[in-house]
Amino acid sequence: MPLEKAGKMKYEIKVLDPWQRIMDKAAESQDLTPTVITPAILRKALMAEHSMTRAVRLEIKITGIKTWLAWHFRTHEVGNKHDPMMRTQLPYALNPVKYDRDAARQDVPVNYTMDVNCQSLLNMMKKRLCIAAGPEVNAICIGIINKMRSMDDPFLTVLAYFCRPSCIWQGNECHETFKGKLAPCGRFPVKKRFSQPEPWWTE
Repeated sequence: MPLEKAGKMKYEIKVLDPWQRIMDKAAESQDLTPTVITPAILRKALMAEHSMTRAVRLEIKITGIKTWLAWHFRTHEVGNKHDPMMRTQLPYALNPVKYDRDAARQDVPVNYTMDVNCQSLLNMMKKRLCIAAGPEVNAICIGIINKMRSMDDPFLTVLAYFCRPSCIWQGNECHETFKGKLAPCGRFPVKKRFSQPEPWWTE
């Protein structure tokens, strides 16, 4: 991946909730005694995309991300909280002559923070790891994944494993049917969904 095109960035990740909260929420919904969570249990929950995985949130901070790239991630609003993007340049009030807000370029580096739950992170990765999302966006996602893998947390390692593009989740089938720049990359065969003339439940 062309990391150099995305720019030099620093990634910081914090787990905002205890992983046990996933099992507490699951037990709460069924009036059961919570089971102690293990990486194996988290793996099963993420594989099934159970709602209880939304109980744990991560804070992901990217320092030095280009403005236009940060906006790619701000479009994912469901289950996410995005902090205002802070420019790494001096603020206008401190240097009004050299810094013109109206003339600011989209490649200006900013500091960007988002709070995401486990499921919303997977949903984001499904779209942003797709080849059609662009190499720079792919590179940032890989940077986040590598950061999770490097941390001494077996649960983050499991979460990083499931950060895959949508085609992997859909059984190695591509459902990208746009043409031109968003055309399928060719890694997997294209399969159109909803090919039946009517929904099955109307039969």
